[in-house]
Amino acid sequence: MKKILILMLAFCATAVYAIMPANKLYEDKVKSVLFIETQSGTGSGIVLKDDGTFVTCFHVISNADYINVKTKDGRTYKVTGYKYLNPQTDIAILTINSRTKFTPMTLNNNTKIGDIVYTIANPKRLQFVFSDGMINQLSKEKIQFSAPTSPGSSGGALLNEAGELIGMITSQYNPSLAQNINFAVPNSYFAPYMDKRKKTNSKGLNWSEFVASTLNQKDLSAFIDYASAMKDRSMFYKYVKGAADEIDSESYALYGAFAIMAFMDNNASGEHLLKDASKWFALSILSNKNIETSAYGLMYSLLLNGKFEDMSVYSVYLNKYAKTRKFFYKKIIDISNCPDKDLACAEEHLYNMNVYLNHLTRKIYD
Repeated sequence: MKKILILMLAFCATAVYAIMPANKLYEDKVKSVLFIETQSGTGSGIVLKDDGTFVTCFHVISNADYINVKTKDGRTYKVTGYKYLNPQTDIAILTINSRTKFTPMTLNNNTKIGDIVYTIANPKRLQFVFSDGMINQLSKEKIQFSAPTSPGSSGGALLNEAGELIGMITSQYNPSLAQNINFAVPNSYFAPYMDKRKKTNSKGLNWSEFVASTLNQKDLSAFIDYASAMKDRSMFYKYVKGAADEIDSESYALYGAFAIMAFMDNNASGEHLLKDASKWFALSILSNKNIETSAYGLMYSLLLNGKFEDMSVYSVYLNKYAKTRKFFYKKIIDISNCPDKDLACAEEHLYNMNVYLNHLTRKIYD
């Protein structure tokens, strides 16, 4: 009996010793959390290996042109590859090209309802924020916890009192409908993939287009389906462009329309999308395919890009299509008649021109 009591006391002493003071826990573990930035937003990441391999939510980087990360000490790194991407499970395991030795998180899969937990994440662009709460509910797929989260927390660390990683923050229930209902996925969702062979963006391509270029057709379809479900036309175009080498000439006009739609959703950096649109429509004309749609689309993309002098070169292709030619030039007149600085007027006419392009595109496949 005495021996059993001694063992129990030793166990309790060990458990108490493993619990770290909150300020010490933050100081030790914040070095393993990353601030993630892309052209379209920010998020959080968790270092899994000393070479900088880290995990985040796929939705944080799903539409990235580039991905940069920053550590608490202010050092910044460029993400140059990945080991695992899965839009269905919302997991992305990414890599950094650096000789820096990072401090990885220690993983622990033992979690119980009522356990005190801590989070380190980057809500609303606030960097390396520390919060506490408890485990509210558990399932095989999700950990519900009460530490506060906000957009930007996704990909952040959920820690136990010993500073061990028990999960990755993924989402929160709509705060306008419920209070402080937050979710993480357990380590089992990403840990099995942290040692996979990495794929490196050695040519410095646009990130999403690089990813698309590495996927087989089955995986690429899953990414395209994800973009469709998210109703993100810019993301959709980046992924379908990854299959560009296998596109038949009959589909060039369709890809031109995809590029135009992506431009309409991407006001920050869209010139390259207009160039792509012009390229696809010109290829379609050269292939003598879908001339009405391609000529209209090409002139429309040149108009959006301000290259009015080039429009006359291709206007001849619309001569056979009186209705479309008449509509196009009427809209140019309508735009020119808009009062100075009345952007809403011009945007309305451009929107109508875009609707007409969609109409012509649908006619190809009806």
